[in-house]
Amino acid sequence: MSRRRVRLPSAGIEVTIEHRADRGTWHLDWKRSGVRHRPRLATTKSAAIAEADRFVSTILRRGAGGLPLIHVAAHMLLHKRRVGRAEGTLTAMKSHLRAHIFPALGKDTPIDHIDAQMLRDLMYGLVDVVDLKSANRVHSTVSQIFAFAADRGICERPKLPKRFPERASDNAHAWTIVEPPELKKLFKHVDAEVRPAIVFLANTGIRVGSALATRKKWVDLPQGIVRYPAAVVKQRRAFVQTLNAEATRALRIAMERSRDEDVFPFSYWLLRRRFMTACDEAEVELTIKDLRHSMVSNMLAAGEPIHVVREVMGHSSIQVTSLYAHAQDAAKRAAVASVAVSADLPVPPDATSRATKRRRSSRTRKPAGKLPAGSRGVTPVGHKGLEPLANGLRIHCSTD
Repeated sequence: MSRRRVRLPSAGIEVTIEHRADRGTWHLDWKRSGVRHRPRLATTKSAAIAEADRFVSTILRRGAGGLPLIHVAAHMLLHKRRVGRAEGTLTAMKSHLRAHIFPALGKDTPIDHIDAQMLRDLMYGLVDVVDLKSANRVHSTVSQIFAFAADRGICERPKLPKRFPERASDNAHAWTIVEPPELKKLFKHVDAEVRPAIVFLANTGIRVGSALATRKKWVDLPQGIVRYPAAVVKQRRAFVQTLNAEATRALRIAMERSRDEDVFPFSYWLLRRRFMTACDEAEVELTIKDLRHSMVSNMLAAGEPIHVVREVMGHSSIQVTSLYAHAQDAAKRAAVASVAVSADLPVPPDATSRATKRRRSSRTRKPAGKLPAGSRGVTPVGHKGLEPLANGLRIHCSTD
């Protein structure tokens, strides 16, 4: 007999979905304040889960007054897991709730008492501790919580503050690009437990959430590919990751070490902590996301066509791939230098000496006098004695 249970402590509700093999049916049992009520029947597991979701939503609507924020957020996460949202997304939402939303709004605060001013204070308080991109992700989590509550009639959706304006190209100059020789030196400092995962990320450029969700049945080593389903891909579409020799070797080692279906059986936080320790020992400032940036930039620097790089990295458009062209400054300078045409030009004076002379002349320059009538807004040019409106030219007229 399989059983799934959902508890809503603040409302005193306990919902149990169980399959009774003797009858071949699914039962939805529920208790409220310790009192068991008449069970409900369903023919399939999916129908029982859908009925449980409708039932819990009805209870939430009835007890909407004073329903805590943590209660609604927990039910939203359960609902998103049932509909198949990626585990990486749910983990990020939980992190946003624990680190930012609950401390700012209060986890026990009734959700119908949270107004627009409290949400604005939350958003503008985030920019002091996180970057704009992370603040917008927290904004997305808050928006989904209130959209979930509003759809179920728990509360009215308040007016949310706008997302912070930010384009990916605005932060392109802040990306850290590491070349393959430098990455090879960094790998020596990475802990042996997570080294295959870091090598896999650096040689594929795949997003860390998708990489940690890799399962053995998706891997096809003879073909040199990994087939990722839409549930673990950011764009929510199936993606085939092509492997090089180093990525294949790292994946084979990880699969031999893992005893379960997951290729990398550890959390993102463990991977991040070990990676940051290695960066400190190697004395480099790098993030896991920079491994993906470096992969794209190094492929473009090697002369790979941009449309091929886009397919390899799974970008949504060529414009996204072109953002990484900023890292090719050294390559562009080398390309321009390779076609330089020499000429016998005189050596220009030192820029420092010219700036010094310019500052000295500005100090001794006398203020200009008033312009004659009709010449307002026109700067006289030429030498002393020339007409100011003649643009430095002397015009002679004759009646002969």
